[in-house]
Amino acid sequence: MDGLLGAAVPIREVLSEAQSMLGQKATLIVLDDFYHVPFNDQPDVLAYLHQVVKNLDIWLKICGVRHRLQPFVEGDPPRGMQIGQDAAEISLDITLERFQAAQSFLEDVLSGICEPLGVPLDTLLTDGGRQRLVLGSGGVARDYLHLTQSALRNANERTANPSRPRNRIGAEDVNESAAGLSALKQEDLARDAGPQADAVRERLSDVAKFCLDVNGTNVFLVEGTHLQEEQWGKEIQALADLRLLHQIGNLSVQAGSYRGRRFVGFTLDLSNWTGTRSERIRQIEFWTPTGRRETRRAQFVYTPGAADRPVPEKIAETKDLEEQDEELDGEWVQTDIFQMLSATDRENDRGRPVETVEPVSEEEPPAEAQTPAG
Repeated sequence: MDGLLGAAVPIREVLSEAQSMLGQKATLIVLDDFYHVPFNDQPDVLAYLHQVVKNLDIWLKICGVRHRLQPFVEGDPPRGMQIGQDAAEISLDITLERFQAAQSFLEDVLSGICEPLGVPLDTLLTDGGRQRLVLGSGGVARDYLHLTQSALRNANERTANPSRPRNRIGAEDVNESAAGLSALKQEDLARDAGPQADAVRERLSDVAKFCLDVNGTNVFLVEGTHLQEEQWGKEIQALADLRLLHQIGNLSVQAGSYRGRRFVGFTLDLSNWTGTRSERIRQIEFWTPTGRRETRRAQFVYTPGAADRPVPEKIAETKDLEEQDEELDGEWVQTDIFQMLSATDRENDRGRPVETVEPVSEEEPPAEAQTPAG
């Protein structure tokens, strides 16, 4: 570092001369896959680069997987480039949290490829295929185009039938392609997760078991504080960065002690539940109003060990969603008022006639009396 610091001034002089030869135009330097720089060294590397290019009309673009980047460390003195002061953070992908916006953006990209060839999207994709491509890509343009290419090959090679026309991408074509991408995504995990790869892979397995085997669906919830404070929550964030899980938004759970706490919703990547399992998985369409309400269930709250929690079939068959959530929560207990009396009070009252009071039912107000929230 002493040698590099001593060379900073002559390096700046060379860059300044290069700038003048380019007609004083702004220059962008892109450092891709920056997470391959050792994690603890990243703040020092960025601080040095920032020192070299500062005030030269040269801009640094540092690219990498979010959970493996460490641009700044507090200390005396602090090290690195501080987000919000020395640098700004820009997410390159539209997440499934804004499903319609992601679909519109991705289809604009695909139209830019297809329209010059005279191929309208309605000819290329069915309605089911359009939604499933967005879901399978997680809103990432590169994955969307890769999945479209693979699904089109499936559509071209299969035999046509009335429900699945040949040369037109449907939902099943996307499912088959997504399952084929699973091995590639596991390779990306091994490369991009670094030393955490085994722990992250085990967390994915546990989450998938919780979703698919316990709840039989594609979504789950995690309390927001756990994502920041718990190691297992950080592993879930890493899986979202690696596009093996996809964030679908902030949600509340109106059941038991979960009331008033913030949860973050996730969906499994399509590659995790297509194939043999997909026939018994009920997909929740979280981008619709009905699906979003259904996602807000205590049954879907994940914590380590939740994959071993049984869901009694009798509850699922005989109770509505709110009753199921109250029972699965386990912390919110509805008791009779007389259970709260002390043993002494009950003893004193023994032998005296007791007037029982029927509990007041909390009925919904009539529709015309309801007003929309804020």
